[in-house]
Amino acid sequence: MKRFFSLLIILFLTHAIKGQSFQRTSENNVLKEKEFIQVYVNKKGTIFKNNQQISINELKVSLMSLKQKKGIVHLSVANTTKKSGFKKQNRVIQLISYYKIPFKPYTDKYFRTELIW
Repeated sequence: MKRFFSLLIILFLTHAIKGQSFQRTSENNVLKEKEFIQVYVNKKGTIFKNNQQISINELKVSLMSLKQKKGIVHLSVANTTKKSGFKKQNRVIQLISYYKIPFKPYTDKYFRTELIW
């Protein structure tokens, strides 16, 4: 668990985290909602994107597409002590870091409570 939070902190420190999911457009200086996906990894390491179970390869494709759209990931991971679940959670965090996509961490799988650092 300590390693997970260490990785999460490293990811947080190495990215330009945006605290909002909105961006200004040049047209009339209007706020427009940014593209985002919700990624949840449960205790067993099963990955869900927008409440649909997906594979790690499908997540890679989604992250590449999101990066092109300059979007953001809403991320939530379950607290686990299982090694297999922990490895999958770490892999998801590494992918987000690899593609340099900003993210918002959440404390619950319903994405209601944002984690405040």
